[in-house]
Amino acid sequence: MNESEQLLGRAVLQLWPELKRDVQEQIFEAASVDPEVRRRLAVLLHDQHPKTAFPPQPRSLA
Repeated sequence: MNESEQLLGRAVLQLWPELKRDVQEQIFEAASVDPEVRRRLAVLLHDQHPKTAFPPQPRSLA
């Protein structure tokens, strides 16, 4: 990855919470070239941006 790509990636991460959901999904899909990259990107985004985090899992069935 060259410096320009790294700078662009950092800018996208900074602006991620402000992007519309459909734009987030388009960027995510374009960047997810294989299942492992997809998983790592999802973890990164969920860790850095609470808005994109999965909802908490229920602890027990009611």
